Amino acid sequence: MYERSYGSRYEDRLDVAEIAKRIRKHIKAAVKDGTLPAGLKTSVRISRYSMGQSLNITVTAYPENFLNPEFIAWKAEHPHDPHFHAPERYTEKYREHLAVLKGFHSSYNHDGSEVMVDYFDVNYYGDVEADYKLEKVFREELEAEHAATVAALEAESSAIVEEALAEGRDLNEADFDRLVAVVTSAPDNEVVKTCPKCGVEATPPEVDETFGFRKLRGNVVPQSWCRPCRRESARARRAAAAGASA
Repeated sequence: MYERSYGSRYEDRLDVAEIAKRIRKHIKAAVKDGTLPAGLKTSVRISRYSMGQSLNITVTAYPENFLNPEFIAWKAEHPHDPHFHAPERYTEKYREHLAVLKGFHSSYNHDGSEVMVDYFDVNYYGDVEADYKLEKVFREELEAEHAATVAALEAESSAIVEEALAEGRDLNEADFDRLVAVVTSAPDNEVVKTCPKCGVEATPPEVDETFGFRKLRGNVVPQSWCRPCRRESARARRAAAAGASA
């Protein structure tokens, strides 16, 4: 009914069990030649059901943590926000390996679907994804590291704030320079803060001007979004509120 596209290894009437068998061989060969990493383990499973069948590749072991620490940090600060402006969930290396696995998965498939009219025409359904238990272990590992880092930074920044309070004064420029040094702990030319919405970057001397600071649980930390994005977001909220009340 609609034009079909075909994977590079597609064969008409090739049973899905045979496809799974071949994909397992492709993965094994890719690990052997270094295209995929040693230590990678996968599960290739099929299902048959009325009016269709599926083939799923699940990553069950990986030689290193494949979650992006920046995503974990962003998620900790925005636990209820959608991920539209979040950093990449996975590391670049893992995304490259996922692309290889997805290539194997799609190479025996055909697709003549038209989602605009809910018409689906594929050789098999399914996807490539990480085992949720494996991802949970990696996520909890990074969450613990992030929490420890935040606690240490909060303690150091609190000491700076308390020092100013003890002297009966507001935070001055020297205090903010010390806060930047505590929060970033990086050379002046190293990018240490990136806005998850627009991607603007800041080095340690630029953090205050580009992002600004805020109080979080009594401690002073950099803002998550840059100043222009926060202004744009505030204008959008005011416009939405005005429209709702009109």
